Amino acid sequence: MPNVPARHKYIAATDYDSSEYALSNYETCDVTFFMMDNKYLNNSVLSTSGTYMDFIRANFLNGEKTPHGVSWDDPSLNFAELDDVLKQMRSR
Repeated sequence: MPNVPARHKYIAATDYDSSEYALSNYETCDVTFFMMDNKYLNNSVLSTSGTYMDFIRANFLNGEKTPHGVSWDDPSLNFAELDDVLKQMRSR
């Protein structure tokens, strides 16, 4: 399971180090941190169940992008890691 910090300060793209957060790539890290940083999305994670893609569909994020330009349903996302991130967020 990825090591996702409970509280964090969003890291800039130039500061991204996947080994620090145990996430496989920048895109996965970017959407993870936006889910955690955005109050609406964070509350939505906590009030829903299911997979990351269920979360994306429930929040109408298909085809939308984070402020850094990463698509919420980008094929380079590690969906298994994102499912684990949601489980970890919901267990806190």
